[in-house]
Amino acid sequence: MHDTGTNLNAMTDIIPNMAVIPTDNSNSSWTKDVLYIRNSDNTAWLSASGGAHLHNSTSPSAGGLLTDILEANQLLMFFDQHNNVVAADFAVEAGSGNITNEAANAWVRFNAPGSGFVAGARFGVGIAYILKSQLVLRMRVDAANNLTVRCGVTAERVDTAVGGDTAQKYGMEVCDSAGNAMDWSIFSAAGGSTRDATTATGYGVSPSRMTAYRLSYTPGISVRLFVDGTLAKTLTTSVPISGDILNHPRNIGIGIRANTGTARNLYLAGLSFTANAARTSTSGWF
Repeated sequence: MHDTGTNLNAMTDIIPNMAVIPTDNSNSSWTKDVLYIRNSDNTAWLSASGGAHLHNSTSPSAGGLLTDILEANQLLMFFDQHNNVVAADFAVEAGSGNITNEAANAWVRFNAPGSGFVAGARFGVGIAYILKSQLVLRMRVDAANNLTVRCGVTAERVDTAVGGDTAQKYGMEVCDSAGNAMDWSIFSAAGGSTRDATTATGYGVSPSRMTAYRLSYTPGISVRLFVDGTLAKTLTTSVPISGDILNHPRNIGIGIRANTGTARNLYLAGLSFTANAARTSTSGWF
């Protein structure tokens, strides 16, 4: 049945498992267009669907406490959020370059000296490739050519040959040694020696401004690259479908190499990575 909040609040003919929908917000106990079902003991109304709720109380209409939701999922998640990155957030895994803070701009600089490189990494518990994940980077590079940049999830280091390991992986990269401005490519590997990539034509390195890059992974289906919110390219081959990555040296890897004697720099302003943690006792939270 449906009626005003005032009338529903005054209702006396209430039976177990009956359903009602308020047509307005005239009574604070009811929210317009939310479906309520009476519990089997006929002692309380349960919110079934519809309407926004805040998770700010234990009541069914609020959807339960947000802290309860976080606690229930805490050991299943890999959530790495950096709205204000600092150099100390990354290990320098290898290279003659460095990672430093650019305090004037609130950025982190990955510096590759002439003919050198720097490979930065973030580690952590294992990642479950059987479930979705997403990496978002807000960054820019100070040149469009004569450089190699590789950013990805459990991917090869920037100085390592493509296919340098057999882990599942996905990410984005650009490489030039001939002085030509190149477009970004996205890559993925399902594990083993096969690694595929595709070019996001028209989406080159942007040395003049910060750009938001989002890599969205769906197991066995695709890796998609969004640039400033616009879908730039989709890769559907060699996409991982399962597996836990255990003790990988770079859950998230960001690296830059100068392919001539002139230094190259990558500036990172923000990073967000959401994934599911591995489910085994040797690699995950439990």
